[in-house]
Amino acid sequence: MYSQPSSLLNSVYKSRSIFLQLSKSHNLLFETR
Repeated sequence: MYSQPSSLLNSVYKSRSIFLQLSKSHNLLFETR
């Protein structure tokens, strides 16, 4: 099942980066308001 832990780490990193981008855009939205 866990033959490729790197892929798991990659997915976690991807989701984290997406979350960071979302929070960034959210902050921008609140700043421009």
